[in-house]
Amino acid sequence: MQEEGCLALSNIANGNAYNQRAIAAHGGISVVVSAMKAHSGHVGIQDSGCRALANLAANADNTIAIAAAGGIRVVILAIKAH
Repeated sequence: MQEEGCLALSNIANGNAYNQRAIAAHGGISVVVSAMKAHSGHVGIQDSGCRALANLAANADNTIAIAAAGGIRVVILAIKAH
């Protein structure tokens, strides 16, 4: 379920500034980061989580929120692990 949720957020955020802001406003960034932390060994969740964070980061305000939520670290750990 975590993988599908991250993938859904990734797809919804892709190229849509309104959705990127809305996802962030409703706690989506921390949810993705939490899923990636909780399932660090699951390649599908790591892949979908990285995609979601990348699409959310298209919004400049979200880049700050991603960094503050620990998103940079989880992406680096995902890259190293997989």
